[in-house]
Parts: sequence; C-alpha cells; structure tokens
Amino acid sequence: MYQWDSPPPLCQAVSCGIPESPGNGSVWGNEFILGSRVIYECNEGFKLDSSQQTTAVCQEDGLWSNKGRPPVCKPVICPSIESRLSEHVIWRLISGSVNEFGALIMLSCSPGYCLEGQRLIMCTTNGTWSDINERPMCKVISCASLRSPPNGNKIGTMTIYGATAIFTCNTGYTLVGSHVRECLANGLWSGTETQCLAGHCGSPDPIVNGHISGDGFSYRDTVVYQCNPGFRLVGTSVRICLQDHKWSGQTPVCVPITCGHPGNPLHGVTNGSEFNLNDVVNFTCTTGYLLQGASRAQCRSNGQWSSSLPNCHVVNCSDPGFVENSIRHGQQNFLESFKYGSSVIYHCKKGFYLLGSSTVTCKANGLWDRSLPKCLPISCGHPGVPTNAILSGDKFTFGSVVQYSCAERQTLLGNSSRVCQENSRWSGTLPHCSGNNPGYCDDPGMPSHGSRLGDEFKVKSLIRFSCEMGYQLRGSPERTCLLNGSWSGLQPVCEGL
Repeated sequence: MYQWDSPPPLCQAVSCGIPESPGNGSVWGNEFILGSRVIYECNEGFKLDSSQQTTAVCQEDGLWSNKGRPPVCKPVICPSIESRLSEHVIWRLISGSVNEFGALIMLSCSPGYCLEGQRLIMCTTNGTWSDINERPMCKVISCASLRSPPNGNKIGTMTIYGATAIFTCNTGYTLVGSHVRECLANGLWSGTETQCLAGHCGSPDPIVNGHISGDGFSYRDTVVYQCNPGFRLVGTSVRICLQDHKWSGQTPVCVPITCGHPGNPLHGVTNGSEFNLNDVVNFTCTTGYLLQGASRAQCRSNGQWSSSLPNCHVVNCSDPGFVENSIRHGQQNFLESFKYGSSVIYHCKKGFYLLGSSTVTCKANGLWDRSLPKCLPISCGHPGVPTNAILSGDKFTFGSVVQYSCAERQTLLGNSSRVCQENSRWSGTLPHCSGNNPGYCDDPGMPSHGSRLGDEFKVKSLIRFSCEMGYQLRGSPERTCLLNGSWSGLQPVCEGL
C-alpha cells in the first residue's frame, strides 16, 4: 500500500505579535493577525504629536505598518512660569521639569515682602497652572508704628521694610536703647526699645591715697579729687556728671610726690637712693675737688629739690716757688696752673746737683706732696796730699783748681794741677814727690759730703769713710795703707740719693 511522505500542510493566519506600548501611553487592540488594527493612546498629561500616526495595521510580512516603532507621548506644556509671576515673586522647582506637566513650583518673595496666594503651584493635565483663579502676589512688609519716647523725639514716620527711625533725648536726659532702629524683613524693628532717662551717674570711682569732695551725682553735678599729703594727683581733678550716666574723663590717681634723681655734680656724686617727699640726698666731690654750694638737698611738696646741684671746683695749690740755682719746668706763674694732680719739675743749673726730689705734685688737700729740693754746688771733696807735697788751693767745688808742689827740692811726679769735675771727681790722679818715704802712704783725701775716721797714714793703718744723710758711698768704705805705699781698695765718693 502506498502513502504520502508527509502529512498535508495547514494554512494559518499571519500574526504580527503584540505591538510595543509607547512611553507614558498604551496600545488598544484584541487581535494581532493580518489586517488587524491597533490604536495608540497617551496617559493623562501626555499627548501625541499631530505628525505621528495613532494606529498601526498588521501586514502580510508579519510586521506592523509602523515598523514596530510606537509613537512618542510628550508631556503637556504649561505657559512659562516667568510670565505668571508678579514683581518680587521668586520661584523654585520642587519636582519635575520646568513648565512641563507635573512640574511642582514653590513660590516665595524677596526680603521685605510676604506672599499672598498659593505657595505651591503645579502644571496640570490641561496645560495650565493650578493657580488659575488667584495669581500670587508679594506685598511689602510693614512694622508696627513706633512712638516717640517721653522726654525725647523721633525722626521718621514710615513703617515699611527698610524704613528707619532716629531717636534723640532732651538735654539732661540719657538715651538708653537704640539710637537708630530699622524695619526688618521679619516685620520687627531692629535694636531695643528707646528710653530717655534723667542723667544720674552714681558714686564716682574712689581714689587711693586721696579723697573726693562733692555729694551731688546728678546731671551736670561735679566732684573734685584731692590727694593726701605726700601724694600728687595725676589726671583731671574735676569730673562732671554727663547725660549718658557717666562721669567725664578718667579716674585720676594719687602717686607719691617724687623729685626724681637730682643728677650728679660734675666731678662729684649724689648719695641717696630715695627721692620722694622729704627725702634727703647729700652731695660730695671726688678727690681733688672742693664743693661749692649746698652739700644736701631735700625733696619738697612741689616735686622740686630744695637746692640746685652744687659745683665741684678743682683744688689749687699755691705757687711752690723757685729753687736757687735751678730751672723750673711745667706750669706758669698763675694760680690755676697749680691744680690738683699737676706737677712742677726742677733741674739744677750746671755746676750744681739736686738734693731731694726733682718733682713736686699738688695733693687733694691743696698742699704739695713734698718740700722743695735744693741745688747745691758740686763738690769733689779734699783731693788728698801726697807725702812731702804742698797743696795750693782751698776751694773744692765744681771748676776749682788745686796745685801740687814738692818740698825739699823733690821732683813732682804726675799731675801738678787737678780740676773738680761735674761728676764730683777730681781730674787726673794724685801725684807724688820723688824719693822714698818708707812706711807711709799719701793722704787719701776726703770725699765731698763725707767724713773720714783715722788720721794716721803709716803702713797697716786703717781709715774708714762715711757719707752725710741723703748720700750713698760708692767705692771702698775702708782702706788700708799697704807696704808699697798705696791704699787698698777704690777712692770713695758720696753720691746724692
């Protein structure tokens, strides 16, 4: 038996499927096969553009006639919010998009104004704003009326936002509160209530080490500050009660009366460490100066010292005078030249030597520190006489000449004359006479300003030499006559200290 290789085919109706709904809209239709028609609708508050198709048909190719692209539902548009606002009205978007269906707008006013009407408006489905029956307005804020304070005046009558009122008080009254008040955006006046009160300053501040005179503390009354003895006032002594309830000026203070340090006199010093009322200071001069003026001063109540600074004058010595046979160096011959600390120097003329100090200095007591020196003639002392010799000449000072000669026809050996020199020594050496005188030495002489002990010149004789006060012996203080007829040691000389 023969059969067909497949069952017979079936013919089914072409279907386009359920079409896609537009955003914010819907699609209506019960069948979606070939030739069926569907209708597009928008939700409330949305609408289709007039250029868009509101229906679609299922075609043989299984596609809807709009290619499966649904139309667009756009929100309803309200008139611009700006066109709805009155002067001073401010808007703020709460939700949605500006001027589109569902947009929620909050209204407010500029500072100083209050809103009359709806605070919230919405763009409705019919494209109008919800305040269609009552348009919101901004009305300027007003403050309550202010009265003039008793015993005072007010300038300014307006009470709207930004208005000001200025207050003043009559003479003798004090303004308490705000001098100027302004109407604020909240409908209240700035500052505090203004009052004009009669001036009364209360008790003035006390003063330490002083007291206050005056018992009236009302407007224009005065009080006087005074200090106790030993103190002086710093500041204003009189204060006046002013209309602002305050005393004029600042509270003065009483400070101890002080004269301050009086300073030190030139070449002197001020002794004392306290300089207040009745304190005493003493003045002294440095060494070598004499005080001229008051030696003390006392601080008086006027803040001044009882006496001015004294002067310290340098001490002057009298003219020390001149030394005979000397030359004076240094100061001239007037009194001021011999002040404290100055010195005068003496030098002896040629042929004289200085006995004492060459310099004298003026001391703080007005006296010279030592007596004047002396210029004495230079003396060489006795030159000595050789045995059997004769000495001619009896002056032994500077420049003097002595002659030697021998007796009994003996011949002089050595210098026949000797000269006294500036160094207090005789020129040359002691001569002697020819021929022997065994057992004896020549006369050794005697130094100037000295003395000799012993007058025997035999062999082994001992002679001692010494000097006057103020002179020092140079040479041998003792000499012995030797067997050869000469003296031991060196010829002594007395030199001034």
